[in-house]
Amino acid sequence: MDNMDDLSVQPGVNMQARGAGQPHGGKVVNDKTAHNQVQPTRSQTQTPKGKSMKPLEEMTTRELGDKVARLSRQIVKAKTERDKAKRNLEVANAKIEKLKEQQKQASQMLMDKQAEDNK
Repeated sequence: MDNMDDLSVQPGVNMQARGAGQPHGGKVVNDKTAHNQVQPTRSQTQTPKGKSMKPLEEMTTRELGDKVARLSRQIVKAKTERDKAKRNLEVANAKIEKLKEQQKQASQMLMDKQAEDNK
């Protein structure tokens, strides 16, 4: 009774409710749905955020203030990323040094055991 046809003759099995064996549960599916179509990317459909780049001399006081604030935030973010990377580098270097020390100890023990076995 593994066959789909066998299910249709069983009492209590409603094939229409199960989609009559059709993919998508019997729902009508449009082949030209939005997920099948190629959508333009954001950069193709929109201009850069805000107005086009003006020379600083042509900016208003408000625009200059906004630019200074935005650049300040970017500087803080870049410094934070730099500090994080610096800390990660320190941690990685410490780990390398620890592993080198362990390797040195294991190598010394190996040479001692080999010398002992040769006696």
